[in-house]
Amino acid sequence: MKSVSILILLCLDYSLVHGRGVMSRMRKRTGLKRRLDIYDDPWPGTPAHETPPDEYFDQKLDHTDDSNGKTWKQRFFRREKYYQEAMSKNQTNMPVFVMIGGESASSGKGMLHGYWLEPAKKYGALLFKLEHRFYGESHPTKDLSYDSLKYLTSEEALDELANFIRSMKKEYKLTDENTFFYFGGSYSGSLAAWMRMKHPDVVDVSIASSAPVQAKVDYFEFFDVVMESMKTVGGEECTNTVKEAMANLTETVKTEDGCYGLFDLLILCQDVHPDNALDLQTMFNSLGQTMARIVQYNPITPRKGQTTIDDMCKILTDENEKDPLKRFANLNKKLLEGYCTEANFKESVGDLGSTSYDDADGYNLWRWQTCNEFGYFQTSNNNDSLVGPNVPYTLYSRMCRDGYSSELTDEVINKNVDETNSKYKGKTKVSKVCYVQGSYDPWKALGLGAEEGAIVIEGSAHCGDMHSPHSDDPQSMVDGRKEIDKCLEGLLK
Repeated sequence: MKSVSILILLCLDYSLVHGRGVMSRMRKRTGLKRRLDIYDDPWPGTPAHETPPDEYFDQKLDHTDDSNGKTWKQRFFRREKYYQEAMSKNQTNMPVFVMIGGESASSGKGMLHGYWLEPAKKYGALLFKLEHRFYGESHPTKDLSYDSLKYLTSEEALDELANFIRSMKKEYKLTDENTFFYFGGSYSGSLAAWMRMKHPDVVDVSIASSAPVQAKVDYFEFFDVVMESMKTVGGEECTNTVKEAMANLTETVKTEDGCYGLFDLLILCQDVHPDNALDLQTMFNSLGQTMARIVQYNPITPRKGQTTIDDMCKILTDENEKDPLKRFANLNKKLLEGYCTEANFKESVGDLGSTSYDDADGYNLWRWQTCNEFGYFQTSNNNDSLVGPNVPYTLYSRMCRDGYSSELTDEVINKNVDETNSKYKGKTKVSKVCYVQGSYDPWKALGLGAEEGAIVIEGSAHCGDMHSPHSDDPQSMVDGRKEIDKCLEGLLK
């Protein structure tokens, strides 16, 4: 269970083997569940047979080198239903909606749900989704060697989107009278904003939801926002319990006896020892990420089986248990749902450096992008942070070197992140981009806020506005989507 932090990835797949006299848990990664493919329903009245098939586009390998003529097959999806219905009514100049693929596989089912379908139906939009290079079935290289991964960059992703849309414009004989809207959430939300900056000839308007447009190596604010959101929902006692539990653990791990007792208490995948700092940092990070994933995807309209921030805080303030550490352990057990807490650095690195597409997954690829361009290293470095002063950014930079290349020194990583911010201008507001944030989202500190003109939806978390609407959505979500609609209408040609 590799809980070392990731932006949005998914994967809950575990098996159990015997060891150490109890059940020792062999696991793949946990990650933060995909924002659109989890707990989201198809658009009302949409039959499954309308799922668009996989299609493939001849894409350039290297958009930065005109002399490189190599191409590859990139997967994409299209949906013409609303566009054809508008044409049958003799409407003209309908808009084009492009959903940008992010750091996981795309699928045709993704074209059947999400809030973007509401304005798509209203305006008769032609829909496209392009899968991000290297993810899913979009393999631009024969392997994932270090030399191949140099083609996995945000800049290449932007250029390939522009190339794809220019081709679709020709195929459908689209003109400047058709408004081109780009949608994205999280990393793909950043891509949506950057597309408007870098390729305004093919982008009229972008909707950037929960977009961390500011790259940062030491992103300590991530856990700070997690704590802030927990305090907002559950009160000071909720977060005080976490602080007291982490203060206790910080002292406990200083002795061998203390470490030994944590194996069962925290349901660790492996033993930890006081002389192995990397393993201890990995353990604390895993504990923090287990809580953070609930906050990051806190459902504004909970469905059956979903755990919320409120559920967490009820356990952390349980009057039947007075010991803060035991309260925390009870919470951790519930959130693990039968799995275990990663506490071994080598296991957390795992197969990051695998050169085979068959052995790798979205985690390997996204971790490379953070090492190479963005940082986004979610640290906890003081007593008031979520898991105390126990997760330095060097945990992540060491992972980059051990997982990919010794060339990824701290100096190189910092230089690359600075170059990313220089290229995309950090939190600079881009014209004709509608920025949307959730007030509970741990990534909001890297995006634009209300003071910069973003639409902030109270009680929402990461990409909450992108989900299909429900009749029991709270008023804050209803009002937030009205603001998004105003943005779309105001910029529609």
